[in-house]
Formats: sequence, C-alpha cells, structure tokens
Amino acid sequence: MEGVLLGPLFSLTSGQAREMRFKRGARRWSEVLRTGRLRTSALSRLLKEPTWAEESPATEGFWKLWSKVPQFRHLVEDQPDDYRSALFSFAQTLGRLAERSPKTTLLEYREMTLHGDIEASPLFSTGRLGDEQVVLGTVHQAKGRQFDVVFIFGAMEGTFPDTRPFRSLLEAQIFFRRDLDYQTLREMRLEEERNLAYTAMTRASWQVVWTATTPDLNETRHTVSRFLLRLAEHQGVSPGRPTPHPNQSPLGLLETEGYLRRIQRDSEEAPFRRLAATTVLARPIRHGLWDAAAFAGIRPPGSDLGLVDDGHTMSASQAESYQQCPRRFALERRLRIRPPENSPYQTFGQLIHEVLHSCGEASRNGGWGGLDLPSAMDELERQFAKADFGTPVLNRAWRERGAKLLRQLSERWEKHGSRPIEFEMEVKPEMEGIRWIGRIDRIDRMPNGTLRIVDYKTSKNPGPIKKAKESLQLGFYLWALSQIRPDHRVSAAEFWHPLCEGGSWTRSFDLAQLEGVKNRLAEIASAIIEEQADPWPWPATTSRECGRCSVRPLCPAW
Repeated sequence: MEGVLLGPLFSLTSGQAREMRFKRGARRWSEVLRTGRLRTSALSRLLKEPTWAEESPATEGFWKLWSKVPQFRHLVEDQPDDYRSALFSFAQTLGRLAERSPKTTLLEYREMTLHGDIEASPLFSTGRLGDEQVVLGTVHQAKGRQFDVVFIFGAMEGTFPDTRPFRSLLEAQIFFRRDLDYQTLREMRLEEERNLAYTAMTRASWQVVWTATTPDLNETRHTVSRFLLRLAEHQGVSPGRPTPHPNQSPLGLLETEGYLRRIQRDSEEAPFRRLAATTVLARPIRHGLWDAAAFAGIRPPGSDLGLVDDGHTMSASQAESYQQCPRRFALERRLRIRPPENSPYQTFGQLIHEVLHSCGEASRNGGWGGLDLPSAMDELERQFAKADFGTPVLNRAWRERGAKLLRQLSERWEKHGSRPIEFEMEVKPEMEGIRWIGRIDRIDRMPNGTLRIVDYKTSKNPGPIKKAKESLQLGFYLWALSQIRPDHRVSAAEFWHPLCEGGSWTRSFDLAQLEGVKNRLAEIASAIIEEQADPWPWPATTSRECGRCSVRPLCPAW
C-alpha cells in the first residue's frame, strides 16, 4: 500500500508515508486511509469491501477502481503520456485475459504475474467439447488434456523449438545458478522444448499435424524445425535436400511465383515441399493473387509486337522509362504485369502536390510571389486528414515531414523574387505527327519578364546535376511551353527539392541541351510507336536500376 501512496496516484513524500505508517499500527489500511487528509476515502471504502478484487472478474474489478478512485482521472489528465499509455495497455491486457478466462479475478491475475505462471495457467474451459468446436491454446495449457487431433503450429527454428538460451533474466535457473554458460543454457532450453513437443504430441489419440511456414521479413534466418525433420525421417519420409531461403523473403507477386516454381520443379526437393508449392500456385491463398492460367509456359509463345495501339499518346515519363530499359517499359507499361504500387512515397508526393497547387492558386490570385505558410499548413492538415499511411504513428511522421517541406519551401521561395502565373498546367503538343501530353507543376514570371518552369520533387536527394541538365522531362516541358507560348521566352526549367538539407536544393536543365533532348524524344517516340526491333523488339538494358526492377525475373538479361 505504501508503494501506491508514494506512486503517481497520490504522490506522497517519504515523510508523509512514514507518518501514515506510524499511525497505522495494528489497524487496517482502510481505517488509516478513511481518517487521512489526502482524499483517500474512496480507496478506503474499496479496501473495506475487497470483493471487487477477490471475486469479480478482473475487468470489472479494474473498472471499479477506475470509476471510484478520482485520482485515476487526474493521473490521465495531468501526468505525462507514459502513465496514460501504461493504464491503457493494462486495460487491454485485462480485456484479452477476459476473452480467454472470463472468471479470473484481479487477485488471481496478480498471483500469476508474481509467479511468472501466466503461460502455464489453464485459460480455456475444461468442459466437454461439442463436435463442431476447436480448442486453441499453448502447449503448456494442453497438459492433462486429450484430443482426437492435435495441430502444432509454427514448427520453425527459433519458434518451436525456441532456441534462445533464456527469455527472462528472472528465470529460476539463472537466478540461483551462476555457473551456467551460454551453451549449457541453450541445451537446457532445447531439452525443455523437446519435452514440450512430446507433451503436445501425446495429447492426440488419433492424429498429430505439424505445420511450418516460410519466414517473413523479420524471420529471414528461420528454417524448418529440427523436430519436424526428425519426425519426417522417423516416418520414412526423406526431408530432401534443404533448400536455402532467399536472402530475403519474396516481396512481390513475380518473386513469389518464381520462388515457388523453383521449388516445384526441383527433383531433389522434399516431396511435401514440392506438393505445397504446387498447391499454392494452383490454388492461391488469396483470391485474385495471380492467375495460374497466365503463367509463362501455359500459353504458346507469340509475337513480341502489337503492344502499342494506333494513336498512341506519348509522355515524358514514358520516354524516360523507355530510355532506361525498353524491355522493362514493355513489360510494365504496355503489358501491365507489374502489380499496382501504392507506396507511401507516392502518396506523400501526391498530397504535397495537392497542397502546393491549392496554395499556389491563392498566392497567384493575391498577387504575391511567395508561399502563405499558415494557409499552407491548414491545407496540409485538410489533405492529410484524408490519407492513411498505415498507423497513427506513420500518419504523424509523414504529416511532420510535409510540414517541414512547406517551411523550407516558404523560406527559399521568397528569395527567388518570381511570381507564379500557372499551376498544374496541362500541355498537349505534337511532334512529327505524334501527340504528347504532360502537366507542368508551376510556371513563374521572372523579374526580367522571362518564364521559368518548376517541377516539385518530394525526395531528399536531388540526384546528379548532369542528369538534370539532360532531363527528358524538363526538356519536354521547356519545348512544350515554347510551342504553346511562342511569344514568351523560357529562361529556366528546374527541379525543386525542398527537403534537401545541405547543398543546392535545385537542379537546372541546360538550355544548350534542348535540341538534343528534342531529337532524343523524337527517336524514342518513333521506336515505341513503330516497335522497332534490332535484332529483337524491346531490348533489355542492364544498369544499376536492375536491382530494383520489379520484372527482373522475366528479363532475358537475368
């Protein structure tokens, strides 16, 4: 009780707690608290009738404390967030306990936590089960039970058996023995896990089913459990040659398909692994994951031509994609075999463009050349209220990143002395009979009367200066604007990277490269429209980007 009084609920000093201890003598705490001057009468009444802790379910007992002791309200309102988070976590823990064991009281929960016995406690009913019921529990909880069929999940090294030498520094074998080394602890843990496996298997009167899964991103070192391999050998089933896991789990549909098909066709693989791979390929675990009838090799090979329709419209992004690798352009953009991506970086970029477009229009209408930061922050909040990056923490992190971008852009924008005249301007010029389309983020009028093209980038790294000087995107915008407004001279085209911390945050196009970029755009457009082949259509171009290519498993260069 002294710990409660000294804690954040009552915040007594050591002297006050000592005074109450002297006053207590042989009396009960409920009497001492009733006569105190620290607003402890509510706690006194609860201690006088402790049925809420000894007989009521734990969730009801905690609710009684929460609703009857006013100090809890002050703790949540006035104290740091850590106390509030701890209380909410405790409430959630009790809620999960109530789902498994509705009758467990607060006193029983306290005893379990003191003895570290929560995992071994029987948290499910021991009554007779119906024909349509399934019991879920830990191996510890199954002691003394009997079932027709037992499923043992998670048979992977590191999970079952759990080969960590210890899970808590308070375990008895560590607490009372100082002569244990790492290897001895590991062997003790493995023997304990082996006994648990034996216990789990002997709970079944008819059949035992072990299951194992491939590791996820956080379990790349996990392999099939040694228990499962020993059982396979005992049953006369050869586990086959162990297949090394990839350096990381497959991330996309194509990588997953390739990984499964390699297992499927490998004659040295264990039969059960080949059967599992075939099953997942033929009947995906999620509807729409992939179409087995569309796998390579199912249909007869056809022509590589005919991917581009008549009247095809070009864009700068298509030209850049083709210039990087024609084969990737054909597979991703024309055949559309790349899974649709919705990365947080793309979502963030779209939101920032919406914010800047809205604020830019207001700035232009007001005749001011800078960014109204308060209005921009309000617009940022409105846009991000509609976005979801996965969790509240991620939402907050991306919103803070957006606020930082706006602050830095506001500081730098004012130094340029230009006035915006167009935002999100759509351009549709023609070049040698081919229609092009694009959208310019912003067009400024400079003090000398010329125009400047600005394209916002939300990445932190501006990239090489040379690449911007020859950028097909900036070159296209510059050429397109000169076609639409021939009476205005365009003096600059720039990428702006507001999040760049050090060095220059802008990258400029070299006007001397414009004619060469126009010729390159015309060549690429002709190659795409006519599907030129030399000697094959859509040749593969290897580069550093191959490591990040989503269609690399289908690329002849790999």
